[in-house]
Amino acid sequence: MEFEILPGIKTEPNSFTILIADERIASETIEDHLNSFNLTFLYICGNFSRVLSKIRDRCINFDIRRAFTVFQLLKILEESHQTSIFMEHDPTLYEDHKDLIDYVSLALKDKSHSSTILLYSSSLDPYIGEISLKSDRVILIEGHRRGYFVKDIFLNPEIKQNQLFIPFLPENQKTLEEFSWEGA
Repeated sequence: MEFEILPGIKTEPNSFTILIADERIASETIEDHLNSFNLTFLYICGNFSRVLSKIRDRCINFDIRRAFTVFQLLKILEESHQTSIFMEHDPTLYEDHKDLIDYVSLALKDKSHSSTILLYSSSLDPYIGEISLKSDRVILIEGHRRGYFVKDIFLNPEIKQNQLFIPFLPENQKTLEEFSWEGA
């Protein structure tokens, strides 16, 4: 199933998407996904995680795997069976094995044929840049005091690239959910 990152910004099912945004967007994306779908979910992180401690709601289908080396990461991807995979990028995994970055990006692309992959990073670095060459899409979100600037890059040249601004709702503005009632 797809991940809904922000209203109107969703990944495609069985695709490999890279998300570059702050930790709050990543944790809310995971929580929304876990609350919306009853699917198997794998969270992969490296030596440390910026997002895992921010996730409040976890379900029975929520698996966590930690890779301390790039070899462990490749093994986790090979053994995974979940329909949704959220991977938190850890650049320290590649410092001693830069030659394996292409293998990781190919493993992620291959796994996306049977799972929806969302690779998250809080910032751009040379490793995420190299991995992105094999992804289907890169979504870059930058916070602003009035909303988010979103750059949505599809790596297929036939699909139009999007740049948009998503404003925050004013605190006193009501949404349609607030006007619905049970039993109607």
